[in-house]
Amino acid sequence: MAALPSLMWTMVTRSQPAAPRSLRAAIVLVAVLAATLSAAAPARAGTISGQLQAAVNVGTMTAQERSETLAAYRALGKMPGSDWQVMRATVRRLASRDRLQALALSVHSSLTVAARRGDAPVGTRDRARGSAIVVQRMAGSGWWFHPLASAGQLNALAQDRKTSVATLTEAATQLVRLGVPGSRGTRFEYLFAWYGAGPGWISSMPQATLASALARVSERAKDPAWVDKALAAAEPLHWAPPSGTSVPGAGGVDPLLYPQKRQYLVANAEIWSLIGMDELARISQDARTGRLADRIASRVLRIMPGWADPNRAGWTLYAQGAQAAGEGAASTSYHQLTVQGLRRLCRSREGAWCTWAERFGRDVPASISVAPGRAPALSGAQ
Repeated sequence: MAALPSLMWTMVTRSQPAAPRSLRAAIVLVAVLAATLSAAAPARAGTISGQLQAAVNVGTMTAQERSETLAAYRALGKMPGSDWQVMRATVRRLASRDRLQALALSVHSSLTVAARRGDAPVGTRDRARGSAIVVQRMAGSGWWFHPLASAGQLNALAQDRKTSVATLTEAATQLVRLGVPGSRGTRFEYLFAWYGAGPGWISSMPQATLASALARVSERAKDPAWVDKALAAAEPLHWAPPSGTSVPGAGGVDPLLYPQKRQYLVANAEIWSLIGMDELARISQDARTGRLADRIASRVLRIMPGWADPNRAGWTLYAQGAQAAGEGAASTSYHQLTVQGLRRLCRSREGAWCTWAERFGRDVPASISVAPGRAPALSGAQ
């Protein structure tokens, strides 16, 4: 990480357009105070400082990273507005040895983007210069790492042959550092509350999208170590909530967009999770991943009629299931995302996938190209 004072100064001097004066002034104040703040008082067990020191002691964080992370955390307390206080409280609540690195990188990215974007509308997504970490402004909780948007960005880089291997692996390394390791895979967590889940929830679609992106990095870099990281990102799809993201359903498995809502089955999320697992299975040649992909495919085809909008021929509902009752049709961008996924599956799996791609794709031009994390942000978590 860059030294915090110079980072803060860069945030202010390079901001275009300029952030609101109160925010810029606060960041300058934080930059002046950062060196003093980072000279922490003796660490006490149970405090952020103590947990950071514990991470240094076991070698998961350097002393410099501890200093800069502590300074960034304390900087949040100096920022104007309630969002920053919510972010600081979230860091305090989630801080643990395994999460510290992810929290530190998220806070740094959030501060950097906020200095440039100021009071951008809720739902705005952005990333710092040279960063692969996409953050989104959430209502009432500030700027946070957005796993799906970040995974989509990496996937786009991996599929663009103009991207150098060095650039690609640097971007992948940045995102992997945001993962939280565990016995059931690497979790790429949403650090804001959503749909009844507190900060720290995970989702099938970003996990699968990032897994496929990391597998492509392995292919491009000719480095099998990235396959191991990809399989770790996909691991939560093999397990039920709360540690995992999938639940059994008639005929197969549902990869949930929101594991906290088990009866809320989102069309584009299940389809693109399947695509991610198919891609990972192809590159990794991992039989277990292939079996999971087939179980997802079986389930999705079985319930596909439930995503047909009864009020508009050829259109999809955003979600089906007991918790989706009354929500209605998908937006244009999400319908297009669903159709794009069905067309991909028509090419790779053929058969019934082509029938559904044709049925739902009549109003979607063949030239439309959408991918996970690249659709308009709207104001939601997806």
